[in-house]
Amino acid sequence: MRIGLLDRHPIGGDLHPDCVTAVRSAATLLEGLGHDVSLGHPPILEDAEFPRRFAAMWAALMAVGIDSLGRRSADR
Repeated sequence: MRIGLLDRHPIGGDLHPDCVTAVRSAATLLEGLGHDVSLGHPPILEDAEFPRRFAAMWAALMAVGIDSLGRRSADR
């Protein structure tokens, strides 16, 4: 499996050193299991509109989930 490693904040903020250590440790473990791990930064994260689009998508999916739970509760 190919795995992209992002060991820095995707939009330039600070990461806690423990988080960076954990990500790098996980990468080392995955490499030891035979996976191809390399540094990566998805280009979509450079799009200034990405956070707004992601939030809209997430909100829509949450609304669908809540509606589904409501329907299941009403059926009981």
